[in-house]
Amino acid sequence: MLKPSFVHLHTHTDFSLLAAVMSVRGMVEQAAKDQQPAIALTDYGNLFGAIEFYNQALKHGIKPIMGCTFFLCDDHLKRVSAGPRGPQYAQIVLLARNNTGWKNLLKLVSISYLDGFYYKPRIDCELLKRYGQGIIALSGGSNGDIERAMQKGNVEQAASLARQYRDIFEPDSFFIELQRHNNPAEDELNHKMIALAYEEQIPLVAANDAHFLKHDDVDALEAMLALQSNRTLDDMKGGQITQDYALKSTADMVALFEDVPEAIENTLYIAESCNVDLQFGQYQLPDFQPPVGLTLQQFMRQESHNGLADRWPAILLGTPDADRNIYEKRLDFELDVIENMGFPGYFLIVSDFIGWAKEQQIPVGPGRGSGAGSLVAYCLLITDLDPIRYGLLFERFLNPERISMPDFDIDFCMSRRDEVIRYVTNKYGEDKVAQIITYGSMKAKAVVRDVGRVMGMDIGKVNQIAKLIPNDLKMTLLKALEQEPKLKAMEKEDDEVNRLFQLAHKLEGKHRNAGKHAAGVIISKDALTDTAPLFKVAGEDSKVVQWDMGNVEKVGLIKFDFLGLKTLTVIDLACRLIRSHATSDAAKHFKIETIPLVDTPTFDLLQRGQTSAVFQVESSGMRNLLTRLKPDCFEDIIALVALYRPGPLESGMVDTYIKCKHGEQEIAYLLPQLKPILQETNGVILYQEQVMQIAQVLAGYTLGQADMLRRAMGKKKPEEMQQQRDIFMDGAKKQGIDLLKAEQIFDLMEKFAGYGFNKSHSAAYALIAYQTAYLKAHFPQAFMAATMSCDMGNADKVCTLVADCRAMDLAILAPDINASDWEFVPESNAIRFGLGAIKGVGEAIIRTIVHERAERGLFESFEDMVIRLPERTLNKRVTEALIKAGALKSLVPNQHAALLGLSDALEESVRRRKEQLSPQSVLFGGVAAQTQSKPLFPDLPMWSEGEALQHERDVLGFFLSGNPLQEKIFFAKDLGNTDIAHLKMLEQDASVVLPASISGIREHRGKRGTMAFLQIDDLSGSCELICFSKLYAECRDQIHSERPLLIAATLDRSKDEPVLLAERVILLDEVLPELVGRVDISCSEDCLNSSTLEAMTHWLAQTNLEMEQPVKAPAWRFDIRLDNGSIARMERAQAPVWTPDFHLWLQQTFGKNDVHVQCRSWKV
Repeated sequence: MLKPSFVHLHTHTDFSLLAAVMSVRGMVEQAAKDQQPAIALTDYGNLFGAIEFYNQALKHGIKPIMGCTFFLCDDHLKRVSAGPRGPQYAQIVLLARNNTGWKNLLKLVSISYLDGFYYKPRIDCELLKRYGQGIIALSGGSNGDIERAMQKGNVEQAASLARQYRDIFEPDSFFIELQRHNNPAEDELNHKMIALAYEEQIPLVAANDAHFLKHDDVDALEAMLALQSNRTLDDMKGGQITQDYALKSTADMVALFEDVPEAIENTLYIAESCNVDLQFGQYQLPDFQPPVGLTLQQFMRQESHNGLADRWPAILLGTPDADRNIYEKRLDFELDVIENMGFPGYFLIVSDFIGWAKEQQIPVGPGRGSGAGSLVAYCLLITDLDPIRYGLLFERFLNPERISMPDFDIDFCMSRRDEVIRYVTNKYGEDKVAQIITYGSMKAKAVVRDVGRVMGMDIGKVNQIAKLIPNDLKMTLLKALEQEPKLKAMEKEDDEVNRLFQLAHKLEGKHRNAGKHAAGVIISKDALTDTAPLFKVAGEDSKVVQWDMGNVEKVGLIKFDFLGLKTLTVIDLACRLIRSHATSDAAKHFKIETIPLVDTPTFDLLQRGQTSAVFQVESSGMRNLLTRLKPDCFEDIIALVALYRPGPLESGMVDTYIKCKHGEQEIAYLLPQLKPILQETNGVILYQEQVMQIAQVLAGYTLGQADMLRRAMGKKKPEEMQQQRDIFMDGAKKQGIDLLKAEQIFDLMEKFAGYGFNKSHSAAYALIAYQTAYLKAHFPQAFMAATMSCDMGNADKVCTLVADCRAMDLAILAPDINASDWEFVPESNAIRFGLGAIKGVGEAIIRTIVHERAERGLFESFEDMVIRLPERTLNKRVTEALIKAGALKSLVPNQHAALLGLSDALEESVRRRKEQLSPQSVLFGGVAAQTQSKPLFPDLPMWSEGEALQHERDVLGFFLSGNPLQEKIFFAKDLGNTDIAHLKMLEQDASVVLPASISGIREHRGKRGTMAFLQIDDLSGSCELICFSKLYAECRDQIHSERPLLIAATLDRSKDEPVLLAERVILLDEVLPELVGRVDISCSEDCLNSSTLEAMTHWLAQTNLEMEQPVKAPAWRFDIRLDNGSIARMERAQAPVWTPDFHLWLQQTFGKNDVHVQCRSWKV
């Protein structure tokens, strides 16, 4: 007797996004294990998982049935409100019978997102009629249109709908779907649907609407649905999801429908009818039209040779003895390879949109990745690095012995990247251009937070668990439990935490959301919907292909990477500022492309490690490496970019490189043939290109074969490596190389290949790093102004950059309506604060103000400003922000009066403008018609300094003109072990001590009491400090005192921004007496007179008597300026105990800036 068979035709995977738990691979593997001959994938509204599913099914020897569960509405172009919970759309399952049906599925899914999206992607019956060919439809079970009518008792409507759907599709292509999930209401519905099917002669089919693999996964689905609807598990209605929504076995389904055997048999009929054949690896290069009379190949050769001629003067400038024949030979070789591989169109398309961008003055990067190794790319202006000068290899980019698509990664100015995408969209057609999707998944930390939230757990407890998970992108819950004993103990001992981990394990790695890839753009030969489904990210207009990068390439679509690089925007703005504020002829005509690559001030800056805001080299680790390496040529910077990675740093390669560079270690070459290859890297195998060159020189590899060797070394597959070792040794033998040394060299290559970096990429980024260093060394005002302008939306970053400017002795001038621009700009020997960095101020308004000021002169008063600006330019919100920032100080009596009297002042100014523009005013000469009026603003006292600073912080995000903390700590050294700006450079769980002030408090009442989320500031920036309930109860008064604090905390790096978890909080004034270890005073000889010494003796006796608790007294140190110009140092073992009064006396006696203290470490 034949074993009964069954095919699942209605399934949902985690590509249904927070609506199903099973993965595509898990589903296919379970179906294959059950020996099911085929299976369908029918995710809600999308085809996200279709290509992965197709490949997985074929891999496991079962037929893939391509499908989708669609949401139905009356008219997909209309949006009808259905209350706060949104409409509940009926569903229909569509399966592709053949390739025609598959193309129609692509179109229907695309239309549902691009035109029909309203809460869900929707289609209607008119679309089904238009695109129903080649499709098999299932009625959808209890959520189907027919079934819903039947559940409401509308039998006639249900019958009418059944006939309508039957007639829409081809004969024998519409089925009434029966589902059985151990639900009495569903059983009653099935009874009626069977009767309807028999009456209307519509075939039946059995399905299970599977959402998870195993019965005990039902709780994971409930948690996922709670997450989707932003509820807790307690809020969810119980019983709606049962264990019966698991992916049932054939035996279970056959038994479940034994009374309707034809419903099971029809699953096989449908599976046999569905035969979609997808072809992979056939590239669909978009059409590029060369000039009339030229082929693509001819045009590419013509443009390349013309480009070489144009580049030749620049080539000679960098390499005076360059041989033109070598360049011509390399160019022709590359052109032959590109033509043979069929890629001239690709190169010309990239060259075209880069050329257009440069014509529009849109900054373009010099190249990124292996594409910089192509001379053709250099001649076509795709890249800006001479590959021959820097030893970059074409075969690293395009291997003639392994056909694969070339892949240029192109950096554009961040703010104008979209203009280039619009250009290619207009050139090739809106229907042929789209961006690529990315899927967000539930990573270890995120899934713990998500599950904790749906379980209704205390937020403090969830944060405590999440912070114990190591901050590693590849971290999993299993690894975290293995690596962190505290976490393991919590999971074992706490039932709630154990439950959290049970659920989190099941959800970890599942897809959570879909978004748009940062760079990938598809340009297609034909309309995209012929090949792929499209999608729209919520709130955006751009089209997105529903498949990720790997699957897009499989179906033959061509990807171009349009990356946005903020540094290019910084460089471009800096150059414009240099030219517009030029004080010399050279500066007026400054171009970043013409700077020399050998410049002493630039290398001096790099060697000092003064590289804040310098591309790629601003981290503390990179600064440390710079000061050790002391780069003195451009090649050192190329190496630097490649060296600063975990592999080289951990392997000792960096130390070897530095010692050899500085002559502290002899450079040793195993063979003399290695010297020309490794000399530039001090004998170290640093670049992947060097591995290729060694194989070429020692073992006779072609560079194409050497690239295959490099790839094999990267994969580290033992059998492949053994094969390559044999080839290498045979080649070395033929070349007459000592075999023992050849073996040693292969071992070295194999070891360093794991660390080896793409030199082409390193060289391109080294050039941008050098350019920014050059700008900082020669034009620090313009460079820092441009850098701050490009970070205006990030107050913390601007705050850090302001501190960097001050460290460079660059003053930051306050915002001023009569001096500031939208951006930060150089002014004299300082930088004027940009009005764009004020919160609540729009660019269009500020541009209008600046334009009026430039055209007709400075504003003389508040009234003058309002009258001269177009009506409705200034509203109350914008003006308030300008007042708080101090930008209107020159136009108003004071900020306090201006803010309180603003409404009346605006109203009166508008009235006066109307009066001035009235016919009578014009007739009688304007000014004569004006009547004397009372002052615009009330007579009020100025804000205190503290009030002014707080308002300033409200609109800037940080203190600019001063800081309440400044007075308390400017004199104290080593009061903390870091500052807020440097938290990002510390490790997870680092112990942090820093002085700070509180700028915001938000309380949260949990099961264990009230905790607080505090916004804290120091002189470098601001961050969040979490104070859990026990500590908050102990130090609540100190936190609310509005006085500076000293804080001990643990660093949490699990979020995008660093967060501090408070361990101890104390008033700074209270703890200073025990921390001051030495009082340093700088004074003239005259200051140390008898009265001063007597007063010091008095303070010593008095402060020691006044202290309630015994405190270790600090030491004295006097640096006394003698009349002859020398300095005499006097030290004393015991000074008075530090108190605010004693500090005040010292400042009054010796001067505020001449008194400092050295602090001891705080023993927390």
